[in-house]
Amino acid sequence: MKESHLLNKEIVLGIFMILITLYFFPITRGAEIERQDATAQTNFSLMLNFDGTTLYVGGGGPGNYSSIQEAVDNASNGDTIFVFNGTYYENIIVDKSIRLIGENMETTVIDGNETEDVISIFADGVNISGFTVQKSGNTPMYDACIEVHSNDNKIFGNIVCYSGDYAVGIYLNQSNFNNISENHIFENGNEGVFIEKSTYNIIQNNNIHNNGHCSVVISESSNNIVRNNEMYDNHAAAVSLWPGATQNEITENTIYKNPYSGIGIWWGADENAIIKNDLSDNPQFGIKILYANKTTIKKNTIMRSEIGIILQHTTKTSISYNNLIENTYHAWFDNSSRNKWIRNYWDDHNRLRPKRIDGERSLQTFPSIVIRWFNFDWFPSLRPHDII
Repeated sequence: MKESHLLNKEIVLGIFMILITLYFFPITRGAEIERQDATAQTNFSLMLNFDGTTLYVGGGGPGNYSSIQEAVDNASNGDTIFVFNGTYYENIIVDKSIRLIGENMETTVIDGNETEDVISIFADGVNISGFTVQKSGNTPMYDACIEVHSNDNKIFGNIVCYSGDYAVGIYLNQSNFNNISENHIFENGNEGVFIEKSTYNIIQNNNIHNNGHCSVVISESSNNIVRNNEMYDNHAAAVSLWPGATQNEITENTIYKNPYSGIGIWWGADENAIIKNDLSDNPQFGIKILYANKTTIKKNTIMRSEIGIILQHTTKTSISYNNLIENTYHAWFDNSSRNKWIRNYWDDHNRLRPKRIDGERSLQTFPSIVIRWFNFDWFPSLRPHDII
């Protein structure tokens, strides 16, 4: 087996030299890979740059493993496992710092057969790319297509789909400094991505849609960034921040057609930032904040919702330089105070005077008395902000 691995490594190095000579023109790799597939070449080139031994799964090469888990069990820290096209019915445990690379994310499939986690990561520094990862079990909050319990991992260039009815696509639990990028995450039972008790993770450049609850949920976690994702057609919301989610940043995302809200922030999720997002056609609310304080809402475009921004029992929130366009009601608040509305553009207000924002307050009497209340954007913009 070891001699076969050395022989394979020599072959890989030879191909690397050919790639340089031909300036990355397509090549074939014998009977094992006849298709000239750009994605496969990209993944294969990534593999060539890694240190350690390369192990192979599938294909027709001598000494190739027949299962991914068998290759993982025989790998060492720093090794690469390259998986050829095919469907692998496995539940994989990754407990070593390895690179797991599929030949093509559409045709290299890891199927959990609707049981447990499809891939569980317990080691730091794991890279996973080039797969369709699908069909986890159904246990709520325990099953996922990819579940991470470690740090400094990269999950990029995958399709993550069809988790169980109550499960999620990617679950980060007590995991820090991970990068989830360039993935297509859809039709999972609950969330596309669920972050719990985890910090300094980046969720970026993903397409996340048609999940059973939200694209991304952050709970009891801080200093995470959700950036430049396209999130739409989820059953409830695109992004939801739950109790204990603090100092997270939701920025530069395209968010549309989520039936409840584009972004929701809930009680105890304080000091978060919503910046430079494009929120459109979310039928009920563009942004909803309930019992959460010190949120920054800045330079977003919020269009065609029933209520663009709603604040409930919310204090010390800054709403500035946003574009509010074609909403039935641009903003509403109740029992919220000490919030600042600064130089927003309101498409129904084109005069040099303050913009009145309607709301209400409940007086602590018995029975309670509800009275009309007002906030003001004292210097509203007369033209839409250019949000870059």
